[in-house]
Amino acid sequence: MSEDINAGIVRILSGRSVGTGFAVSDDGLLVTCAHVLGRPCPERVSIIFLTTNERREATVEMLWLRDVEAEDMAILRVQGGLPQEVRSLPLGSSTGLKTPRAQAAGVLSGASTLPTSLA
Repeated sequence: MSEDINAGIVRILSGRSVGTGFAVSDDGLLVTCAHVLGRPCPERVSIIFLTTNERREATVEMLWLRDVEAEDMAILRVQGGLPQEVRSLPLGSSTGLKTPRAQAAGVLSGASTLPTSLA
């Protein structure tokens, strides 16, 4: 990705767990890994938008939750949608790629930003 990804990254606070996720729709859907939420999975978590440092609540969409032993994925819905400075990040497809590539991004404990791009 050549664009600045910080605008779509969130920090997720779930009990004693801390992790990252990213916005996938302008109406407030976020994606993260299920293991970030911990066990038992809570109904709500706190999120902090990386670009604005704004804290909000998000609801775990239990219908879309995939356990750690399965796909390890969770969808969250931010109350009130995304702040104006935050944007959803585009999803892609590996269909047709000759050499599959995977990328991951996260926020280290105490870090306030990510690299401006991933290659």
